[in-house]
Amino acid sequence: MKNKITKLFMLLVAAASMGAFVSCKDTNEDLYNELRTELLNEINENTTLANALEIRISQVEQQIEDLKSWKAQMEEWKKR
Repeated sequence: MKNKITKLFMLLVAAASMGAFVSCKDTNEDLYNELRTELLNEINENTTLANALEIRISQVEQQIEDLKSWKAQMEEWKKR
């Protein structure tokens, strides 16, 4: 009887350790996939922000050129 209980206990310990081993692998893969997804999302967000910034820089540069042109026209107008 004591021998059966010992064998049963050892079997349960072996089964539990195998379950923990497999579940850790799944957890690591899940964490890797989650981190990879977050990283890709941040890269996409940064790309979007960079594109928006480039567009805004172009707009500001155009406004600067418009103001320079307007200033030149005003100086010409003053000379008359």
